[in-house]
Amino acid sequence: MSAITAQARMEFLLTLRRGESLVVTLAIPLGLLVFMPRVLGESGSIDEITPGILALSVVATSMVSFAISTGYDRAYGVLKLIGGSPLGRPRLIVAKVLAILVIQAFQLALVVLIALLLGWAPAPVGIPQAILILAVGSAAFTGLGLLLAGTLRAEGTLAVSNLLFLVFVPMGGVIVPPDELPGVAEGMSWLLPITPFVESLRIAFEGGWAIASVPFALLCGWGAVLCFLAARNFRWE
Repeated sequence: MSAITAQARMEFLLTLRRGESLVVTLAIPLGLLVFMPRVLGESGSIDEITPGILALSVVATSMVSFAISTGYDRAYGVLKLIGGSPLGRPRLIVAKVLAILVIQAFQLALVVLIALLLGWAPAPVGIPQAILILAVGSAAFTGLGLLLAGTLRAEGTLAVSNLLFLVFVPMGGVIVPPDELPGVAEGMSWLLPITPFVESLRIAFEGGWAIASVPFALLCGWGAVLCFLAARNFRWE
């Protein structure tokens, strides 16, 4: 366990040193949280925006940051080198995931704090459900991050993960609920894994029974498929 902890600490410190990673994981979600309610007015209240920002924060760490760092570690032979050390491959992945979870916990706590200061008022009954939804969403997008990092070249991982992130913001229900998107955009929104994630959180924070909803079932399905594909197709070299 000490080896995993030491490696996780190193992964955590390396992530903090990447300025572009901090922009994606902190600056963009917090910027959207603060400014989008002012831009959208009544159609974009803090209660509507916050679930999407929480989901986007998870995507930023579990998919974008994790995929890019792991992809370049694979390209530079770091995964092969450390994987062949006494730490071993499974414990290396565990250490990477632990580092991401620590960053994610701080990130989500900061989003929640700022949202509360801005007047967010979630239904207390939805908080335990939201914790479960965030855990499932984190697993799903960690699986997607591993799938990208383990199958694409490092440059491809960088491009695709950032492209997906940019698509998720307007099309994934992050800012505007899917049923308020124009025309075919609503149907296309439900083809993205982030949409059921955001909608599950919205249902929970509104006091609904989210874990019995269709969006949560879809999120669980995405999580199972993405983790399976990542485990099956991940290449260490």
